[in-house]
Amino acid sequence: VFAACATAAAPGACISARLHVVVGCLWALLYCGGATLAPATGAMLASAPRELRPLASAVCTLTTNLLGYALSSFLSGCVMAAVRADRLRQLRVGMTLVLGWSAVALAAFAAGYLACARRPALSVSYA
Repeated sequence: VFAACATAAAPGACISARLHVVVGCLWALLYCGGATLAPATGAMLASAPRELRPLASAVCTLTTNLLGYALSSFLSGCVMAAVRADRLRQLRVGMTLVLGWSAVALAAFAAGYLACARRPALSVSYA
């Protein structure tokens, strides 16, 4: 639910020219996106065997930082530099690229949910 809300808020932040709409959409996107982070990480860790959970946590943190935080700044900067337009248009394209990734995350959540819904329930021990 939170992933869908974050994805729904992204276009408003990219398209609107009104400051209060952009700020409201960014707040909703950050709030809802942050609300999905802990449950998504918990689900990922719960899916790993107990003895591999520290490694799974480390790999998850590494990929989140490298492919999320670091790559988004670099990639949006490259795309903005490649856009031949005025500065406002370049910034809008860069923000659309960064905030548009929430749609990719929502698609991944939906694919994971559908894959799990098709499988028979397994007995899992969390001890």
